[in-house]
Amino acid sequence: MILLALIPVSHFFPDVYLRKKINNRQEEIRRSLLNALDMLTITIEAGMGFDIALSRIASNIKGPLGEVFNKMLKEMDVGLSRREAFQNLAKRTNVPDLDSFIAAVNQAEILGISISKSLRVQASEMRTRRRHRAEEAGIKAPVKLVFPLIFCLFPSLIVVIMGPDLIKIYESLLGLIK
Repeated sequence: MILLALIPVSHFFPDVYLRKKINNRQEEIRRSLLNALDMLTITIEAGMGFDIALSRIASNIKGPLGEVFNKMLKEMDVGLSRREAFQNLAKRTNVPDLDSFIAAVNQAEILGISISKSLRVQASEMRTRRRHRAEEAGIKAPVKLVFPLIFCLFPSLIVVIMGPDLIKIYESLLGLIK
């Protein structure tokens, strides 16, 4: 019986586990992207070339973002163009903030716009998005706290408040019965 009950669990558990790992990785990439973008902007404004600045950022950033940047740089070393390497990066990560960064860099390259100005605008937009996400999470917090309050705090509060009265009622009923 236990084995029969575990069959559906064994079917869905790997998908749930993998989805959770993917979401965590995407969240880590999204969180570290703003810092990487700021460092990239500073290094480019200091006079470094985009590819060299990107390789320096990739070596300095730990975690998934550094890994995907290193993989992208290796693709470029093998012979892929920067645009193709960026497109492969976007397909691998599936992070909307990284997609907008890639689109901005590609567009700046096509139109001949200064990449540092484009990166500065991207960083500003990402800060705005981060602020909106934080405000959204702050708005959702009270709603998420309702059920733990109802099921954990209120029963104990009722026992503390009504406990002495219930004891007095019990004692008075015992007095009437005797």
